[in-house]
Amino acid sequence: IGETYIVSFPMRDAVGRLHGFIFRADVVRKNEAGKDCYPKYLFSKNVSKSVPVGFNHTLRQKHIVAVEGIVDVLFLQARGINNVIAVGGKHLTEEQLKTLERYSIRSITLAFD
Repeated sequence: IGETYIVSFPMRDAVGRLHGFIFRADVVRKNEAGKDCYPKYLFSKNVSKSVPVGFNHTLRQKHIVAVEGIVDVLFLQARGINNVIAVGGKHLTEEQLKTLERYSIRSITLAFD
């Protein structure tokens, strides 16, 4: 793509098995209209977007906090808050909700900026 990606995040399934990576661009270039030329995040082809980032750390929780991105999850986990997932945007998808329901998550607090 021509971008330099300097940070990669492992993606794990519900039981902690590695199944892909997410790469974050260090710089996102803009076109003349001010739109991003390239995505800020790239997903390896085997990453399932139905499993929220950080989900494998929340399996024993009944309440979770949903944030937008991976960096938000890392920031909160570094401060001891481990019931956090990243949804990859400003909304939970129907697939993500079904995954959470399947693992008995009973309540979700949305913490989007």
